[in-house]
Amino acid sequence: MKMDWGQLLDNYFAGTFQAQIEDILGLTRSDPSGLLNGFFSTKGGLSGTGAGSAEIDAMLDEAQTLTDQVERKAIYAKVLQQARADAYYAAVYQPVNNRAWVKGYEGLTPPASGLMNLREVWLAQ
Repeated sequence: MKMDWGQLLDNYFAGTFQAQIEDILGLTRSDPSGLLNGFFSTKGGLSGTGAGSAEIDAMLDEAQTLTDQVERKAIYAKVLQQARADAYYAAVYQPVNNRAWVKGYEGLTPPASGLMNLREVWLAQ
């Protein structure tokens, strides 16, 4: 079914759809907090599915208070396990984006998110 972007957003946030394919390009981050809170918190701005529960909210809140990355990773793994059990989202595929660079590029440090910001990149002469 084709529809304009505004209608798609209205349907998404109203939850008036049976299935939807989402592309989260641009939402990847080196710290998973923003993405996981966005999709799986009951207060998440990306949660048009109505995803989330008090249990998931508590885990996400706890993870945000921690500085130990190993502890945070363990909690985020539990969040994803619970979200899968609740069947909020089904990952269909993960695209592989291979990149190659010509010799002489300077200023390029690929971020953990995989998104390329080429504002500070130049080709050395």
